[in-house]
Amino acid sequence: MKKELKKLTADNSTDLCGGILQGLIELWTIPPVDLDERRSMVLLTDGETNMGLIDTSLILQRLQEQKYIKNTDI
Repeated sequence: MKKELKKLTADNSTDLCGGILQGLIELWTIPPVDLDERRSMVLLTDGETNMGLIDTSLILQRLQEQKYIKNTDI
């Protein structure tokens, strides 16, 4: 993982919603090793969303539409 992290670069744009959705797609398309498997995602960001969906309520709505979250108690 360290090798992959070293490849990351900053380019002054953060598509937080796009990053979350892509990460979730990656998590759920990999077949589980066993039924008790837990999946986790680490999202690295500067926290300043300036690309894609930038409104928090719209990001949560998109995640709900994609069935990735059931409520907005985040």
